Amino acid sequence: MNAIPPLPSGPGAPPLQRTTLLFALREGEVLLGMKRRGLGKGLWNGAGGKLAAGETHAAAAIRETHEEFGIIPAEVTAVGLLRFHFQAGGGKAAWDQECAVFTACEWSGEPSESEEMTPAWFANDAIPFDRMWADDRIWFPLLFAGAEFFGDIDFAADETMVGEPRIAALPAGAVARYLAGG
Repeated sequence: MNAIPPLPSGPGAPPLQRTTLLFALREGEVLLGMKRRGLGKGLWNGAGGKLAAGETHAAAAIRETHEEFGIIPAEVTAVGLLRFHFQAGGGKAAWDQECAVFTACEWSGEPSESEEMTPAWFANDAIPFDRMWADDRIWFPLLFAGAEFFGDIDFAADETMVGEPRIAALPAGAVARYLAGG
């Protein structure tokens, strides 16, 4: 895949909530948080959430990381774009989202627990995939390799993955260009 597919448009196209994920990386390790509430409760993940009105993806990733992990990334790098499609059911509404994935290698502060997340460092070869979203094991190798990626993933209302995720590597700079509107 050479580019990120355009979003579906026109009548009947589902709106996508704009969200972010950020993974703090240090020599051979990644910072993950055990989600304490909301979507993904009980799973390890990066810091992230919805964009506020007028906020850029990068600014949202920095804000969410500070709120959830207590650290402030010095600089973030856009590395992935994931489109999640959540089916409605079991009292839950469909919640389709387009998630920009970032990494940060420098930050100020020390990771600390928040109302939403309990942070912990994991060696890159000891990631707890059995307690993470099912698609993570497919694109994390691209994240650790420094490659950019795109994914299109379907989930049932109970947060189990439906079918096979469509994950592809992208050329360098593709995610930043997409986020900038180009």
